[in-house]
Amino acid sequence: MGGGALTWQLDVADGSASPLPGSQDWKGGCPFPQWSTTSDAVWCHLGKDGLVLRQLGSGEEKGRVHEPTSANLRPSPDGRWVAFRGKNRTLNLAPVGGGELRELFRLESCRLLCWTPDSRYVLCRNEEGQVWRISASGGEARKLAIPVKGLRELRVHPDGKRVAMWTQEPGFEIWVLENFLPKMAAAR
Repeated sequence: MGGGALTWQLDVADGSASPLPGSQDWKGGCPFPQWSTTSDAVWCHLGKDGLVLRQLGSGEEKGRVHEPTSANLRPSPDGRWVAFRGKNRTLNLAPVGGGELRELFRLESCRLLCWTPDSRYVLCRNEEGQVWRISASGGEARKLAIPVKGLRELRVHPDGKRVAMWTQEPGFEIWVLENFLPKMAAAR
């Protein structure tokens, strides 16, 4: 992604797009950007180099988490932690300011979904589609009653009372189409 890769922002009011300030100078660009809670920086997932928080304009790194084994990294809304699934199928937290990783929970095939707006809980989904709430301070995980089949993504509204979900029903369909091609002229 180097050599002039830009990270763009879109103005949803008028539809205009412009590069994020300073992004043309960011080594490696900013793949999979996520806004910081202060909107003056973005989180960039740099693959094997982990997750970095870049200040808009200057490109200064304000935080970095080295966890090359996981592409499923989620920064907390308060900007203090990054949650990720470790290679040993654990849900882990890493402090943005540096320090020891902390194992929160061991859950088979946990897909990290999101944080709650208050940064107190992490939500993840297992293979059966069950959503679990895990406290960032440790302790017991709690299975939530979210009866949605095919749940792929879930985001909690900043008010903490609503969620947006993306679902995809599993399964396949086979269709038969008859008489849809134009008639061919008879061969002479």
